[in-house]
This record gives sequence, structure tokens and C-alpha cells, in this order.
Amino acid sequence: MNAAIIPILLVDHFKASNSFIGALAVVTSATMIVAYAVWGRVIDRGSSIRLTLVNTVLTLLVPIGYIAAPDVWALLPVAMIAGIVNAGGELTFFTNIVQLAPRERIGEYAAAQSLLMGVRGTVAPFVASALLGIIDARAVLLTGVLFMTFGAWIMAGAVRIAGEARVSLPAAPAQTPAD
Repeated sequence: MNAAIIPILLVDHFKASNSFIGALAVVTSATMIVAYAVWGRVIDRGSSIRLTLVNTVLTLLVPIGYIAAPDVWALLPVAMIAGIVNAGGELTFFTNIVQLAPRERIGEYAAAQSLLMGVRGTVAPFVASALLGIIDARAVLLTGVLFMTFGAWIMAGAVRIAGEARVSLPAAPAQTPAD
């Protein structure tokens, strides 16, 4: 929903020029370049699922930044946060599947995730448009924040369950030196 509302806010509320919108895109993309390397190292050292939770919480800052920004220049840090979370989301899209799915069902899990993302991406702009006819654009963003917060709460449960599954795995048998 937020992706459909942000351009409207940029043009109608912030009166952002085309060059400023281009600068926001450059800041987001440059941040993504760095974030790919950082998030990649984090994934290599830990849990992709835990990273998704951190990324989801950070994502909440983007619409909140658009709601709270006093002027267009306050959106530059929001563009940096967007770059960080976009990179994290792209990296964890499939790494989460690999981490959660049984090896023989990775393809099925990937198809299900892509289908759900497609349904969400198809329905959300229409919901945002319908809400935009009833409430202010910033209130639509706030509605998105509520959905995102609920999603983060669900993700926290998934992180907890995945952590418990790791702890409950049987330990490898101890090796004894041969005499």
C-alpha cells in the first residue's frame, strides 16, 4: 500500500521536483550497494530469518519518515533507510526459503512465496487507492504501518520458532580419539 502512496505524497504533499525525486533514487541505490555487502555478511554469520525481522522493523521507519517529515529534505535519511531495507529484502527473499523449507520442497516453498507476494502486490495498490478516496494519504501510510507492525509480530514468532528448532536439533556424536 505504501508504495502506491509515496509518489502521491512526493508530488502533492512535498511538491518535490523531478530532480529531487531523482536524487532520492540515487541515495536509495547508493545505499543499497553498501547494504548488499553488509547484509550479505550478516546472513553469512547468522540467521536469514532474524535478518528479515530486523529488516521488517527497519522498514517501518520508511512510512513513518514520510508521515513525520517536515519538508522534502528530511526524506534523504528515509531514502537511505529504504536502500538498506530494499537490499535486505532482496537478499532474504530466497535465503529464508532455503533456511525454512525441507530441501526436497524448496521449489514448492519458493512458488508459494512468489504467489503470495504477487497477490499482495496486486491487491495492495487497489486497497490504497480505495482508502485514499476516504482518508488522507498520510493516514493510508499509517494504515500500512499497522499492517507492517502486525507482520513484524508474526515474523518475531517465526524467528522464535526457527530458533527453538535449531536448539532442539540433536547434537552430533562426540568423536573419541582412536587408541
